This record gives sequence, structure tokens and C-alpha cells, in this order.
Amino acid sequence: LGWGWCVANMGGPKYDDGDRVEGCGTGFRAMHWLNIEPCGMICASVTWLIVLYCEYAVTFHVLMPWLNISVWGVFHMLFFNVCAWLALTSHIKAMTTDPGAVPREAKPLHASNQRRCRRCDVFKPSRAHHCSLCNRCIVKMDHHCPWVNNCVGLGNHKFFILFCAYVCFISCYALLLMFLRYTSCLG
Repeated sequence: LGWGWCVANMGGPKYDDGDRVEGCGTGFRAMHWLNIEPCGMICASVTWLIVLYCEYAVTFHVLMPWLNISVWGVFHMLFFNVCAWLALTSHIKAMTTDPGAVPREAKPLHASNQRRCRRCDVFKPSRAHHCSLCNRCIVKMDHHCPWVNNCVGLGNHKFFILFCAYVCFISCYALLLMFLRYTSCLG
């Protein structure tokens, strides 16, 4: 999904109260969750550029000159590139999944718990926090991550952890490949 898709789908169907559904955003009427905050979009783009450059550098400057198109060369290229694409897929999922925003219609289970958020004026469950960038209350909010341009909460925590794990793995794998190439050049 790109910017064009989000813009083309703005002003979709109407709710009973006459409000239009937004295409992409973090508001109560958004059809698709996507924080369109400019600094976060730049950080998310930089994240993609770093991972894609890492793919390019490992494939064309480490593996191709060292192992060429041998069985081990193809194995390492495929394995590294699949792991990098899994990292990018996890990034997209962490970025476009609702982190656990409290809906406007949420009601407390017990009448004794009537906490309301002062900023977005919705019921605020326990362990929910208001994010000033998403402008929503998020259940089990960990933090707002600029690199995925989204809050990390109950709904996307798994994708965020997967993204971090894949990036850590491909970083260590790239270092191992560079070390192995270096030692093969010495001896």
C-alpha cells in the first residue's frame, strides 16, 4: 500500500452519524492504521534503506567476490536475502498494525473503573497510555518507536520483536560472513 492508495481511498463510506471514513491514519475513523507523521516516515524510510543497503553490500561486495556462484555462495545469498526480507516484512507489519488503540465505543467491565483519558476523551483501561504522536490511547503501550513510526503495544508487539530479532540476526550473520572472508584472504 502506498501514499496514492491512502489518498485515493480518503472520504470513503459514511458512518451513521455522517462522519466519513478516513483512508489511512490513526484516528477513530481510519480504515487502515498508518501513522503519517513526517519525521516517523523519514525514520521508517531510513530503516528500509539501511536494510536494503546491507543486502546489497553483503551480496555484491562480500559473497559474490568471495564465493561467486558456488553452492555455498548461492546458499548464503539466498539465506541472507530471505532473512533480510523477513525483517522488512516484520517492519511493515509493525508499522501498519493497530498497536491496540482503545476504540471510542469501549466501556469498562466494572462500574467502579470509570477512568477516562483527558486528551482523547475515551475510556482508559488499566495499563493503557496516551500516545501524543498517534493521538490515541494504546493498550499495554511499550513506547512509540520512530523507526517503525508506530506505537509498540498489545497488537503489534510480536511484529516489533520479530523485526528486532531479524535485524540482529542479519547483522551478526553479515559480521560472520565478513570475518570468514577476511580469514580466507589471510590464509
